Amino acid sequence: MARQTYAPPLRQRYTRATTVGGPAFNNPGQHQSVRDILHSLGDRPAGKPSQVLGASGMDMERTADAGLRGEHSSLQNLGDYRPSLGNAVDSVRVYADDGAARACSMLGTKAYSYAGNIGLSDRQVGDEVIKHEAFHAVQQRSNPMDAAASVSRARDPGAEGHANSYAARGGQVTSTRGMVPRLSLYSKKTLGGKEFRVSDDEKMAVRQDTNIVSRNTFYGSKHFYAEPSLISASDTKLQGQKSAISLAKEAGVTLTVRAGKPAVSGTLTSPRFAGDPRLEAIMQSVTTEYIRWGSTGPAVEKVQRALIDAGHPLPKYGPDGIAKGETKAAVISFQRKVGLTGKEVDGIVGPVTMEYLDKAFGGGPKPAVPAKILHRISASNVNTGTSGLSMKIVDDCGGAAKTIMMGAKPGFDTSAPQGGSNIKGVYKSGGVYVNTPVFTTSKQVRDHVMMKIMGKATAAAAMTEYWGKSAAERDLIDKAAGINQYAEVKTGESHSIVRGDSVGWNWHWGAVIMQSGSDSVTLENFAGSGETAWDFQMYATTGSLSFHMEQKQRLQSDLTSPEYGHKPITVRIKPA
Repeated sequence: MARQTYAPPLRQRYTRATTVGGPAFNNPGQHQSVRDILHSLGDRPAGKPSQVLGASGMDMERTADAGLRGEHSSLQNLGDYRPSLGNAVDSVRVYADDGAARACSMLGTKAYSYAGNIGLSDRQVGDEVIKHEAFHAVQQRSNPMDAAASVSRARDPGAEGHANSYAARGGQVTSTRGMVPRLSLYSKKTLGGKEFRVSDDEKMAVRQDTNIVSRNTFYGSKHFYAEPSLISASDTKLQGQKSAISLAKEAGVTLTVRAGKPAVSGTLTSPRFAGDPRLEAIMQSVTTEYIRWGSTGPAVEKVQRALIDAGHPLPKYGPDGIAKGETKAAVISFQRKVGLTGKEVDGIVGPVTMEYLDKAFGGGPKPAVPAKILHRISASNVNTGTSGLSMKIVDDCGGAAKTIMMGAKPGFDTSAPQGGSNIKGVYKSGGVYVNTPVFTTSKQVRDHVMMKIMGKATAAAAMTEYWGKSAAERDLIDKAAGINQYAEVKTGESHSIVRGDSVGWNWHWGAVIMQSGSDSVTLENFAGSGETAWDFQMYATTGSLSFHMEQKQRLQSDLTSPEYGHKPITVRIKPA
């Protein structure tokens, strides 16, 4: 998605200064986001700005959308946001042009977030408000908004409270509880009657067939869909490192993750004019409805107000709903401003002039939007000569991961995690990635990494020191070292969660076969489950629904004991 950067520096809008028409807007608690306004539409007394739109969530959405179409830039100082909100914040666009200001005015707010972007009334909106809206924008990118979702979220004070906490603390996380939740970047959607996890960029989707909700356990399925170019690129990466697994597009099996939209022309799309019977008739060239000398009525007043807002004043009579000489002069002024010439400059609001007015307030023709269609992936295992839904892979989590990482290399042992010394761990030290020595098991990798990052001579001492720290302190260690939810596992590498006590399974591996946007897809199998018991699953690359965070919440069949113990650590593994 292309982004512009324009000359006026965004730093101006971060200063705590008086905004036009009101006091400094520095308290996020005063803020009304689109979902708040939607929630309170029915309770607003007469005269509130939003009432000019009517009590309709769709009107609110149209207004919000119209304000986010002009000049924009990314947030300043993105590095301050990423630790808490993740890389999805990079895609948030900030609009502070006239279109955004008009939308704010119509919504009755100084700032708002909608569909993952931010609209500001001007460039003097305070820093806390920007951070507050950034939180909501990333949240919306995690779970795309529609009218129903907007109303639903308005009733949930949790999100607003988290946004206030995030903004009040300057965007810094000082605790892992009661603060800013780390957000999932993929979304959950029902497509064709089935639940899917869909990546934030809609380029990957994994069907969810084998979920055990009571145990917080979500296995995904064998049904994985992706864009053809992504399938090809991921397969090239895997084959380049001698993976035994290859990926191909399965002929004729597709999934539509987003329906297309037809082109829109010949109708009004600005929320200011859309749906007005007379103005819509003008767009259809019904000459008797044209606004000319002597025309009267609400549509005339609506056009008069638009002319005033577009910079063509009516100083004597104002928006009185009667088109006479002053209105004709303003229409002619507008026609000339937008570049009309000759007979088109006639002071009459016909279809051409009406289309320009519509464009001036965020409307205009809309191009067709193609449907987003993904193709099902057929995975093949060269070691077993099998493919598709019946593909066979090693009956073990670690053995399956090794098959994916480098299983086609002659002599590379994929029988089980204990087979062969052929793996390395990857962690960060001083901001630089470091490879561990070659090991046989992920527990050995975990022990080495923990000794290094904690500066201890034994794994036991390192683990004691680590688990003796507060949750906030451990989170900082995790982030600096690239472990647990911050393990930056790449395609052709594997996660491995290792228990830290005597409870549950000793470890679990999940090798990544594809990444896109802020999400990863693994292919996982399980010890003793059978060669065809494998599944694809999607995880966020960091945060609450990362591989580590999901695995650590899994419960055993007793519904009380964690599947991988009470003190698990996830490390990044690559083939040696």
